[in-house]
Amino acid sequence: MFCEKCGRELKDEWKVCPKCGEPVIKSDNEEKNIKVIKDNDKNQEIKQSRDENKKKLAIGVGLIVLIVLIAGSVLILKTNKKEILRKVEKQENNQGEKRNKKVKNVDVEQYFDKSGKELKKLGFKKNNSGKYENEDGSIVIEMKDDAVSSISMNSECKSEFHGIKIGDEYEKIETAFGDTYPLIGADEGGDLYGNIETGTQIYIRTARNKVRTITIDLNCDLSGYEDSDTIFTDVIFCERKEWIGIEERSSA
Repeated sequence: MFCEKCGRELKDEWKVCPKCGEPVIKSDNEEKNIKVIKDNDKNQEIKQSRDENKKKLAIGVGLIVLIVLIAGSVLILKTNKKEILRKVEKQENNQGEKRNKKVKNVDVEQYFDKSGKELKKLGFKKNNSGKYENEDGSIVIEMKDDAVSSISMNSECKSEFHGIKIGDEYEKIETAFGDTYPLIGADEGGDLYGNIETGTQIYIRTARNKVRTITIDLNCDLSGYEDSDTIFTDVIFCERKEWIGIEERSSA
């Protein structure tokens, strides 16, 4: 739009020409054009605002969906992890039970002729001291030249030796052992039973008239106990090389 008097280009919002001071007279078409332009600008701003709001909304929804997906994935991973750990634990327990079945509720006499390799197959493992022990550590086996030399059954042991279990009444021992492992010695801690021919000695500790621990030593020299009418009251174990301070009393 231009000034009708001086021809100066005018801005739409000017009401007077800044050059000559001539009042600006706008035609109806110009007014309409100006209004249309303003309306278009306003509509464009509204549209841009709506587009921005839509983008913000889309971004917000996207973030919410992403958070939900991440949370769901974490929950699924945790659930799967728990399930995997549960399965692994169950598998280990099953394997442990299988191993325990091999070493529980059996007579430990079956281990007398076993090698280290055979003991491992039965579920025994070597401990820090080089001895073999079962799953719960209730049976400990000492080896010498890859042959069993000693077996210890502690208070938690569920297996038996020649019909005697931990917790049995003391009176049951003589009946169970019979002539195979007669009583050959005794001291304040317990009683010593043995088979002189096989060199097997069994030391049993008792408390309140019940069996508490059993220790079996193999390949012992028990020649000092050959007199069946004598019970040694000072027990000398087979690992000792000298027979010192032995007191004996007649069983008669």
